Amino acid sequence: MEGGPVRKFNAPLAVDTEVTGLRPYQGDRVIMASFADDTGNWAERPDDAGDRIREALYHGRTLVMHNGIFDRAVLEAEWGIVVPDDQYYDTMAVDWLLDENADHRLKEGIGARLFGTDSKAEKDAIKAMMRGRTQAEVYKEVGPGA
Repeated sequence: MEGGPVRKFNAPLAVDTEVTGLRPYQGDRVIMASFADDTGNWAERPDDAGDRIREALYHGRTLVMHNGIFDRAVLEAEWGIVVPDDQYYDTMAVDWLLDENADHRLKEGIGARLFGTDSKAEKDAIKAMMRGRTQAEVYKEVGPGA
């Protein structure tokens, strides 16, 4: 095959975990996971999110993650899920391969470059959505045990 193997995507599922810190193997925990696919986007509490990811992998879906090395570590530490190399796509790694000198942050780098949108617009939208509540109050509402 000329140019190497062609990567097959089987119903990709974008996954992003919100974690209490950067050390999943030292006790930092998932507080929420967000997903997106061709049906829409949504967020789930940790208990449901682990089941959703297991089901996606079982059905051969490709997980799309930004900084997949971190998210794969989170999935393993939190739920014991080992994501096979051929079932994940890391947007940060691909962006680095395309231009190692670019800003590889998702919103400030890739998003701004591809879509002309910066993270300030998102932060303003989130602030408006919070309707005067603190970030801690919002996390308490959507986090574990809510």
